[in-house]
Amino acid sequence: MEIQPNKIPIYQLRTRPDGKTAVEVDGQEEILFHRGPDAQWEQYDGGMLGEMGLWRDAPQQRRVRRDGILGWLGFKKTVVEPPNGKVEPEEVRALWYQGSEETKGPYRDVPLPPPVEPKAWKALHFKHRFKFQENMELERVDSSIKLQAKKDTDEIVLDFDVYPNKLFVFDHEDQPLSFQRNERGLLIQRALTEGEEFGLNVSFEGQPTAQSHPSLPTDAGWLTGPDRVVTMNGLDFASSWMPTDNDPSNKAPYEFQLEVPDNLMAAANGELVEKQPTEGGTAYIFRSEEMAAYLASVNVFDKEKYTTTKVGDNFEVIHPKGAEERVRKSFARHEEMMELLSEKLGPYPFSTYSAIVTDLPADKERLRFTDGERVFEKQKKYPLAFEAQTRSIFEESGIYGEEAEDTIFHELSHQWFGNSVTKKTPKDIWVSEGVGRYSGRLWAEHKGEGERVEQSLKALHAQLKQHKFTDTMACPDDDKLISQENYGRMELSMHALRKEVGDEQFFASLKHVAQEYKGKSLSSEEMAEVINQYNGGQLSDFFQAWLHSKEIPDIKFD
Repeated sequence: MEIQPNKIPIYQLRTRPDGKTAVEVDGQEEILFHRGPDAQWEQYDGGMLGEMGLWRDAPQQRRVRRDGILGWLGFKKTVVEPPNGKVEPEEVRALWYQGSEETKGPYRDVPLPPPVEPKAWKALHFKHRFKFQENMELERVDSSIKLQAKKDTDEIVLDFDVYPNKLFVFDHEDQPLSFQRNERGLLIQRALTEGEEFGLNVSFEGQPTAQSHPSLPTDAGWLTGPDRVVTMNGLDFASSWMPTDNDPSNKAPYEFQLEVPDNLMAAANGELVEKQPTEGGTAYIFRSEEMAAYLASVNVFDKEKYTTTKVGDNFEVIHPKGAEERVRKSFARHEEMMELLSEKLGPYPFSTYSAIVTDLPADKERLRFTDGERVFEKQKKYPLAFEAQTRSIFEESGIYGEEAEDTIFHELSHQWFGNSVTKKTPKDIWVSEGVGRYSGRLWAEHKGEGERVEQSLKALHAQLKQHKFTDTMACPDDDKLISQENYGRMELSMHALRKEVGDEQFFASLKHVAQEYKGKSLSSEEMAEVINQYNGGQLSDFFQAWLHSKEIPDIKFD
């Protein structure tokens, strides 16, 4: 409890290991509840707020008949019964929502990363070996890169932002190569002729650091904590922890070998193909199909704090211990989601899929409630999630509650659009986020909430019609790539396309793109033209208005 001078006390709501949100009042614990869809009081475990209340499982007083003749004559007495764990409506004390306050702004005053520049080489294969210590610090990274020159060049340029303690570069015959560092990255002195294949090895020692972006409400890249290391790129941050090419169109197969001591476990993209014993630990070897660097993810967890739960036959989730029940509840409909997306977009494009639920350093906001006498405050994290290829990553506070399924479905849909069909440049975010953002609406429709979806999109359209955009959807400003306004208009563009061509042709168009361009990269204009041609060339004006105008076009709502 926090007592402020001349103010009423503020009680801090906390999340217990069992997932219940609780607070101590007058020496007794109370649990946070909210009205569910059926108007019944339900334990609050995240998601939307709505009508809130606090419930205390306290001893109850009850009037009962007295024993003997006094009872026969109708006399009663008061008895105190122990807590029974049953929630009665009259036992829940109502709260009023007072609003929220951000602890840190969603768009921060930090510099943009350098622009992604096309390289003179095409990636053929990446192999990265990461060796970790017991305290989760990175001991060493050895990267083997096979590439092919796209044109004659005097140097090989790698995106590599880490400034390590030691750095070595060799060719495939272990001969040292000369290199230098500047704002362009790691410049290796080696001439190549067009079509020539070449292998090189980069080794370094040192600790990567988290990165910032003005349109991200949190740090990204290499994220560390006392019990985990998680890599979550999203933009151009893969080069902050490994040598690579940040250009999303330069895709290649990856192999990650993660060597950890016995107290740790590891996970990366793709399939776990082998576990090899090492001195005092294990090497986890993962192999992934063609992948853009920004979708890569290397993760390490303390076995005392994290575990793995299987949800269904072919799906597993790594999560903090004690959260198994909540994880099973949130991901219970995973197979149904996979079936729905496979029906709408075609077969799942990869050989495996799994998820990670963990604590991430996301920004927080303070939510405040009152019962008229006290103020109750809860800090709620930004519900961050990332579609790492074949292994989506979720901020744990955002994966429980009513909105969890929408987030889970959104990240799963990215495996088709964003991961398999990939944006050609960072500005082509409509390719990956248009379908991804709209997918949450599809899941709500699937659950029978079509009318609410239509009204919600209508409200969003009215709101964004008033917004003054300074950019277009085909070429968004770099500091607004993942702003809510840009996400909103991408989502509306998908709904408008659906209204324009009808449900059957809309889903057929998306399936056509997902299947014909599986494993490839598209620009926003290229994807629009593919859909246009699939629909007989009748959508040129439609895409011109949505992709190249700063105004939000009208939509034919029901």
